[in-house]
Amino acid sequence: MLKQSGFLLILILFLSACEKEETYSVIPEIKLEGFKVNKNNTTGLEGFLFGSLSFSFTDGDGDIGFFENSDSSYHGPVIYDIFIYEYTKTNSAFALNDTIEYWLPSFQQGVLKGTIELELTHTVNDADTVYYDFYIIDRSFHESNKITTPVYIYSELAQQ
Repeated sequence: MLKQSGFLLILILFLSACEKEETYSVIPEIKLEGFKVNKNNTTGLEGFLFGSLSFSFTDGDGDIGFFENSDSSYHGPVIYDIFIYEYTKTNSAFALNDTIEYWLPSFQQGVLKGTIELELTHTVNDADTVYYDFYIIDRSFHESNKITTPVYIYSELAQQ
C-alpha cells in the first residue's frame, strides 16, 4: 500500500511538472470590451458627444508601440498603430465617414496584456447611427484581428 502511495505521489508531481506554460501569438489579438457615450460634456465644446471605446489586447512578444513615438529626440512623423474606421448611416445605408488614428507609447517585454480606452469625438450634426471597425499593429507590422462593433446610436446612449 505504501509503495502504491509513493508511486501515486510521484505520478502527480510528474504530471504537475508537465503543465504547459501559457503562450501567446506574436500577432496582437484584440477583444471589444465596451462602448459608452459620455453624457457629461466637461470639455465645454457644444455640439459634440464623446464616445469611449474600450478593448483589451494581448501580444506574445510585447512589441507594441513604436520607439520613435516615445523618443523626445525623434522629430519625424508619428507612427500610428491604432486604426479606427467610423461608418455612419445616411439614407438607410452605412458609409465610411472618418478614419481615426492613434499611437501608443512603446513597450518591450515578453507577453504584453492590457486594456485601451479611447475617446471618440462625434459631432451632434453628423449621422447619429454609427459602427466602428478597428485593429492595431505592432512594431513588426503584424496586424491584429479586426473588430467590428455593434451599431451604436449616440443620442440613445447619451440618454441612458
